[in-house]
Amino acid sequence: TMTRRLPPGASLLLCSDGLWNEVSDEEMMEVMSRHRNPQEACQKLIALANSRGGIDNVTAILLHLPG
Repeated sequence: TMTRRLPPGASLLLCSDGLWNEVSDEEMMEVMSRHRNPQEACQKLIALANSRGGIDNVTAILLHLPG
């Protein structure tokens, strides 16, 4: 168990290795900044991972904290 305080307006991405094995941190940040809707961003990230082979299950949950 881990506890962290996140600043207002922060985003938190929880994802499986099926995503981070296929998509770089920089690409994830770019997609999340272009798509402020969490559902859209997750769909784009999953599609990107799948387009690169997606040999593992891909799971993504994105939370945007109120600013």
